[in-house]
Amino acid sequence: MVYELEDTSKVKHLFEGWQETLIYSCLEKVMGKIYVTDLENPVSAFAYVGCFGFPAGEPDRELILNKPDGFSILVPQNEAWAKLIEECFPSAKRVVRYAIKKDTVFDSESLQRNLSLLPEGYVLQPIDAAIYDLCFEKAETRDFVSVYESKDRYLELGRGMVILKEGQIVAGASSYTRYRDGIEIEVDTVEPERRKHLATVVCSALILRCLEEGLYPSWDAQNRNSVRLAEKLGYEFDHEYAAYEILSEKRTLQDFSVLSLETADLTLKKPIFEDWKDIYHNLWRHSESARHMLWEVVESEQAAMERMRRTIDFQKRNKYAFLIYEKKTNRAIGFAGMKEVEPGVYEDTGVALGPEYVGKGYGTQVLNALVEEARRVGARRFIASCRKANIASHNLQVRCGFVFSCEKERIDPRDGQPYVLEFSEKRL
Repeated sequence: MVYELEDTSKVKHLFEGWQETLIYSCLEKVMGKIYVTDLENPVSAFAYVGCFGFPAGEPDRELILNKPDGFSILVPQNEAWAKLIEECFPSAKRVVRYAIKKDTVFDSESLQRNLSLLPEGYVLQPIDAAIYDLCFEKAETRDFVSVYESKDRYLELGRGMVILKEGQIVAGASSYTRYRDGIEIEVDTVEPERRKHLATVVCSALILRCLEEGLYPSWDAQNRNSVRLAEKLGYEFDHEYAAYEILSEKRTLQDFSVLSLETADLTLKKPIFEDWKDIYHNLWRHSESARHMLWEVVESEQAAMERMRRTIDFQKRNKYAFLIYEKKTNRAIGFAGMKEVEPGVYEDTGVALGPEYVGKGYGTQVLNALVEEARRVGARRFIASCRKANIASHNLQVRCGFVFSCEKERIDPRDGQPYVLEFSEKRL
């Protein structure tokens, strides 16, 4: 299972030496997210912000296959990751991008002179609240602000300049992303207005603004024209690197949105958005239900709706991840799942029921349903786990025929406290 990592210090060493400010944004928790398949001792990590992904550490197929939806540009740390990307996404387009050095000492006077190149009838101004809205009207200008979660967030963290002609944006340079000490520049000019020095003007203005605020204006080039513009502004080319462009419609991961399992009283199936209210009230808001697991309690209805969107996307792409529904009420009352950890071996990924639905035999029905489905698809062994302190889950596994195999010490990423995780197995 893929998790969002809160304590990003656990994977900082995996990205060591990678001079990429988008990774800094994720590690510093300014923007973007870090994904892992092991919350406690991750050996692989996937930094993702905007449409850019950076996998690092030991190649992990599950991380690549569970990249966020939509168009993506994946930058492999090495050839092993590159090979894995090509295997997971055969239609991915391998492209060359151009890294620019991160230690530029700018000539402020030269940049100031560039501002005089602005043609008559054009207006240079910062991106404010009104210009922010205007950026969404054209494809060329949308990415000036679109990576930020809200207008307020952009106005707080973002920095940008645009050139207007007759009230419309014709060129701009903005912070595609922000990290603690600087920004990553996004620049574009609408097609009819190119070759008029507008990009030179607007980038010079943004760089000067960053220098005044003590921010570093980082640059990464998609093509050689971008390299030439960067050099004109004082940057130095560093090296070429490989990246993969992946179109959302070319994704090879299956859609499992219609899969379901049945028991006497329950249905395990994929949710629809309207189920957020039931699962929030029955499970997600209850601290006693989360106590022996790794998920965070949901504090509000708005947060529950956001979580449901993520849940729908995740479960659609993960074959055996379900919400649990009580048949007689058709209400969502919990979640359950399993995954194949090696050929012929399945492991549960967690079973949780709301406090009102514990003690009804539902947990037994759910675990038996997962085991039978694993058996049906050819599994020889099923692994279940629970915290040693979770007596109810331990007893559930015993009732379902599981036998203790081992225990391991773990750290709860939510509070840093140690706990013991018990593993039991059942031969099928």
